[in-house]
Amino acid sequence: MEALAKIAQSLQDLILAIANKGRVADGNQKSVFEIALCGYKKGGVIPQFMLVPVYQQEGRIDIEPQLEHLNSRFNELMQLTHRGNYEYLEGLYPDIKQRNTIVEALYQFTNSTGDSPMAFVEFDERDYPTQIYQVRKLEPVVRDKLFSGSAGRENLSSDHLDLGEVGNKNVIGGEIQTSSFSPTTVTFNQKVYHFRYPLRCRLEVHEGYCLIHSELLDLTGTGETFDAARKSFSQEFDFAFHRLNQLPKDQLTNRLNLIKANLNFLVIKIESIWRS
Repeated sequence: MEALAKIAQSLQDLILAIANKGRVADGNQKSVFEIALCGYKKGGVIPQFMLVPVYQQEGRIDIEPQLEHLNSRFNELMQLTHRGNYEYLEGLYPDIKQRNTIVEALYQFTNSTGDSPMAFVEFDERDYPTQIYQVRKLEPVVRDKLFSGSAGRENLSSDHLDLGEVGNKNVIGGEIQTSSFSPTTVTFNQKVYHFRYPLRCRLEVHEGYCLIHSELLDLTGTGETFDAARKSFSQEFDFAFHRLNQLPKDQLTNRLNLIKANLNFLVIKIESIWRS
């Protein structure tokens, strides 16, 4: 219960920070945007939270615009946590004071489960959970750079990174500024996905932080090192391949159907690796 309380409190603080656009919430605002645990799913392992209903009183300020802002901005932030590209917070919150409040609340929330993974899910008519957003941790080094307003791409000496299949580097003075990563296979959970052609990805190297993104498949992997980012990308690839192929065409959006088609065309063979 202590762990759940920590998650709930950090989620509450994040919601208040979003609703008040980075300003400190007063007592009335805290009551309007209060969340509560409303139940559990799947044997008590998936908690459900909801905003406590607020009954509109005559003469009170209309809260609907704030609720719309909260819903829209919360989903934008969760998309960032899912992809791990936290540097875009500078664009969402150009005011440093507002951004610092949001960054700190987001940092506390994404790290509230310690080493355990966290995700937002929704349930279908069969009560089967489907992941909406994976919550990737906001690393301390990225948080500090967002505080200072310098979270853009940082240069990193090539001596500190094992680039593997990275190519097309722009190198100035021995420092990598931009690069592409083009794997021909992805390995995850004793499976090797063999590709029809190299999958061109963008590799962004920040100070102590790496991001791999495939625009074709809309997949992103992140980590403190290149190997960690590659492992994260492999996990996302495996999840997307299996989940999209589990669902029929009429249950997917046009974008997801296109990604599904790209995945199935890209993968020519799946090889099992048996370890004794």
